[in-house]
Amino acid sequence: MLIYEYFKDDNNSILKEIQFEMYSYSISTIFTEIKRIYLDNKYTILYLSTDEIEKYRNIDSFDHRIIQNTHDMIAAVFRFLVKDDVFEKDLFEKDNEQIKSLFNNIYTDTNFLDNIQNDYWHFAYKWHGYLIDYINKNIPLVHELVLSTLIYNNTPQKKLAFEAAERARILIKNQHNDILWITKELTEK
Repeated sequence: MLIYEYFKDDNNSILKEIQFEMYSYSISTIFTEIKRIYLDNKYTILYLSTDEIEKYRNIDSFDHRIIQNTHDMIAAVFRFLVKDDVFEKDLFEKDNEQIKSLFNNIYTDTNFLDNIQNDYWHFAYKWHGYLIDYINKNIPLVHELVLSTLIYNNTPQKKLAFEAAERARILIKNQHNDILWITKELTEK
């Protein structure tokens, strides 16, 4: 994860540190979710052969750098929403034991929690949930991420993987172009 300011007053260093500590877990979550959505879709069999489906189902690793900018853009959107108090009313819906239990059920290694102050675990929980919801609600984004992580990632066509990931990043920006900080960035390019 690249840590820098995406919008004015993007200076919540605690939240950035949480996202940094969770980076590899978040990338894994993105990969797992898009793979589940893509391969469990009833229409997948209409445009992929059984062999292709099996091939993609067996992919368990990819070059994370390809979707790093996409991840970082979603992370910035989350930080903006936290800054705007979008999660304030339900931020403390789980206590730390519940949060630790949740992460233990998802990941075999939860060492990232050791690097996050206990008082801020609720942000880690919210970030994780937001990431999953964001992926599940953005099917056009999933399509680009499938191209970048499953189809082109470890092939001679890796350039196409980076192009798909860039389209995913731009898609996120365009979905949030009504937010002042992203609109400014979009118009500057």
